[in-house]
Amino acid sequence: MSSCAINPVTGRRQLMFITESQETRMGREYDPQIIFPFGLYENPPLFALIEKKGREMAGVSHRPELLPIYFVQWVSQTTGWMNLLF
Repeated sequence: MSSCAINPVTGRRQLMFITESQETRMGREYDPQIIFPFGLYENPPLFALIEKKGREMAGVSHRPELLPIYFVQWVSQTTGWMNLLF
């Protein structure tokens, strides 16, 4: 089922196919599938820097109430994503 909702980035109404709670639940469900293939890269100073900068960005984002959790992975191909857990 889809409906119109306010896009938090643009402030305009647009067609949405999933709710914010569904989006959040999907993130929690897929997180282990993202971590499992590569594991976590243990580097506390690097992690601290990424977490600090990420929280600064989250604080000025369009959805500051969503507090992201960060992790670092080492992968052999170029890729990038930010996974949000709530």
